Amino acid sequence: KQDQEDSPILLKIELSEYSRLKDWNKAFEISEKILNLDSSLESKLSYISICLELNKNEKAFKVAEEIYSSNKGNEDVQLAYIRSLISYGKQKEARTLIEELLPNATSKMKSSLYYQRSRIETTEEKKLSSLRSSLTANPRNQDALFDLYKLYFNKNDYRKAQYYLKQVISLNPSNENYIKLNSELESLLK
Repeated sequence: KQDQEDSPILLKIELSEYSRLKDWNKAFEISEKILNLDSSLESKLSYISICLELNKNEKAFKVAEEIYSSNKGNEDVQLAYIRSLISYGKQKEARTLIEELLPNATSKMKSSLYYQRSRIETTEEKKLSSLRSSLTANPRNQDALFDLYKLYFNKNDYRKAQYYLKQVISLNPSNENYIKLNSELESLLK
């Protein structure tokens, strides 16, 4: 029975469910078990994402650095490495890598790179520019849309905030958090 409980396949199903529920502490426990049984790239990328959700930035960075050194051409690895660099406080290195990757990136990758760059911009104007570039490359980038919502919301520009939030909701219509935010916006717009 213990062998069955620790089966990588069952653990991955469990991990998927805890991630869907955003129960990051449980997901982290399971992710560590999976990593001990299966050191695949997919498992390491999942582990990095979960660590970043929990602000376990050093753990994320160590694994990201390890996989990046042997998979520099893999876009998922590049993004995980950039995300962990930013979260670990290595913005300069992240910016250098982003600028290096942008010229030859696919549209989807460009969108992700611009989004990551927006996270480390020092002025609102530069942040806005990077977020808009992200959406030009991929109009369905939920992270960029949601950050634009937050940016306009914080400026009390509720119309523009709602414009971006409604796009996020159209991409993810069952997310109760987004629906709740939209109804709060509705009351502010009355």
